[in-house]
Amino acid sequence: MENTSYWEYLKLNDDQHGILVTSVEQACILSKVLKENDVITAIDNVPIVDDEKLKFVDDTVTFTIIRQGQELTLTSPLDNNQTLVPLHSHDKHPEYLIYAGIVFTVLSRFYLYGFNKREWHRKAPTNLINLALHSHLQELNQQIVIINQILLDDVNHGISSDFANSVLETVNGIKIQNIKHPAELIDKISNNEDDGYNRFEIENQKIYSDIM
Repeated sequence: MENTSYWEYLKLNDDQHGILVTSVEQACILSKVLKENDVITAIDNVPIVDDEKLKFVDDTVTFTIIRQGQELTLTSPLDNNQTLVPLHSHDKHPEYLIYAGIVFTVLSRFYLYGFNKREWHRKAPTNLINLALHSHLQELNQQIVIINQILLDDVNHGISSDFANSVLETVNGIKIQNIKHPAELIDKISNNEDDGYNRFEIENQKIYSDIM
């Protein structure tokens, strides 16, 4: 941090150096201890220099910070559980499944950014916010599948657009694991054609669709 005016704004002394926290990801466990404009001056009592890259090796970490001119020591656990809604997916294209005019997609951080990139944790639907902040990966290739939108057509007559942003929980009574899973289940019953319907359970509500 070489900007003198900003240094004064942060209430730093001439001999204080560290790394400026410009933002804190809401889904990160460190958001419980760090705030925007905190200046980290030491980690586990080891002083750090400006713009140093941070590395964490233990299960907990202790920060020495300057917050509004006051020096604080804060300790936080490090969360090794991978979130079900990844913080980054820059190298992946959005995944979609369209069936009977119902557009399914994977809940991702970029999807939430569509509600407001900086304020998604306030602007997005509450059910999706809770999943993004509190759900963790339990199985390999696990994803949260949601309804993106309903494309109105005779085939889905009576299915309300209010189902948008609802989580798909089961297809034909089987719990969904990822975006590919419902496609496999739909194909299976379409080949059998037992009673002519696919059943989608959406957060304790059911949608019925004719087999196509």
